[in-house]
Amino acid sequence: MAEYFPRKQILNRGFGGSSLTDLIRYQDDIIYPYQPDKIVIYCGENDFAGSDTTTVPIVVGRFQTLFAAIRYRLPQVPIVFVSIKPSPGRTHLMPKFANAAIRLFLKPGYVPTM
Repeated sequence: MAEYFPRKQILNRGFGGSSLTDLIRYQDDIIYPYQPDKIVIYCGENDFAGSDTTTVPIVVGRFQTLFAAIRYRLPQVPIVFVSIKPSPGRTHLMPKFANAAIRLFLKPGYVPTM
């Protein structure tokens, strides 16, 4: 990361195999103590890989939970979502990926319908 963004101070708090439920569970340890000025979320593939019953609405709901928690604690900090991409051995999961639904959720002015 330092090579790609040499003028930015980047603290990688990611950990292999993590899912959105892990980020929600450990947010007090991996986000807030560092007082970030921007948060990049790159997660979601392991949510789908971890269970055949995980659906797009489940993953989007997890993302919304994490987003709301961050927004509550850090209302001014920009949140960036890096699209879910398949690892080479998980291309079969691509149809399940929640990128479009998360992109819609993040769109300014979007109001979810129930």
